[in-house]
Amino acid sequence: MPHRHKAGIRASSIRARKSIPAPEALAMSRAAAKLALAVEELAGARAVHIYLPMQAAGEMDTSSLAGGLLAMGIPLMVPVIEDDDEDEDEKKGGDWFQ
Repeated sequence: MPHRHKAGIRASSIRARKSIPAPEALAMSRAAAKLALAVEELAGARAVHIYLPMQAAGEMDTSSLAGGLLAMGIPLMVPVIEDDDEDEDEKKGGDWFQ
């Protein structure tokens, strides 16, 4: 029954992330991006893999991180998963990705 345990952990994590007020979550995302952009190894990166957040899961906003990486001239690799249940804006990654 490991899949049930994992599903429970995932559901708990999503609830915890969604309980954070939006302004606080955005501030936390920006602080995480600032820390990540300061990592010395990025200076020599040929590309960085990054995900686009799923808003329904309350995931971290990666737009500050992506913007900082692009400003450094680092190409981004973004996985795309098409899902008929998602709206068009979510598939495109929101406004910042275009």
